[in-house]
Amino acid sequence: MGIPTTSFKTGDLFIEYGFEEVLFRFEKKTARYFRKFFNESDEHQVPSDNKLLCDALCSGVLTTAERYSVGDAPAPVALPASNTFSRIATAYQRIRPYWLTVAHLKSYTRSGDIEVGVDGRLEFVKAEGSIKELLEKTVSYINFQPHLTMICSDGMQLIVSKNSKDYDFSLRIELKKRDFTVIAESSFYAGRSSL
Repeated sequence: MGIPTTSFKTGDLFIEYGFEEVLFRFEKKTARYFRKFFNESDEHQVPSDNKLLCDALCSGVLTTAERYSVGDAPAPVALPASNTFSRIATAYQRIRPYWLTVAHLKSYTRSGDIEVGVDGRLEFVKAEGSIKELLEKTVSYINFQPHLTMICSDGMQLIVSKNSKDYDFSLRIELKKRDFTVIAESSFYAGRSSL
């Protein structure tokens, strides 16, 4: 993860660093940074060499203006019940497109990358060894479906559009159903950032 330098050319940015429960806002016009902690409404300007900001730039993820303004603490990672699904999905949403590196659960020596497009379509990028065919089939299957169908822990079925803010979290569950696990993630606005 981490914020690629090319992101700062696109406009104002919102950065989430869940490890320290903090959010940052970059104002492109003035090149200033602002910080607020989860569950706090006030923001404060911070210098560009602030240690917490540097950590967020190295290990944080891009997020939305809405997420920054709400600033709730993230929900725990778990298979969601219907009443918590939206909250969890929002907490883990990413600005697409981005990369996911996945590994097949039956062989952790085999991994591959898929790119998640802004329209929710997946693109197979690369893979190691025998995982290539499995990953190509999975990407093709998911792209063929008009939406993702999720079964929550309470047994309730949810239909998630590929354009929904819930899609990113749903995709993780869909990959898990197919014996893949997400082992790395890289978000970006322009260009591609390395994992």
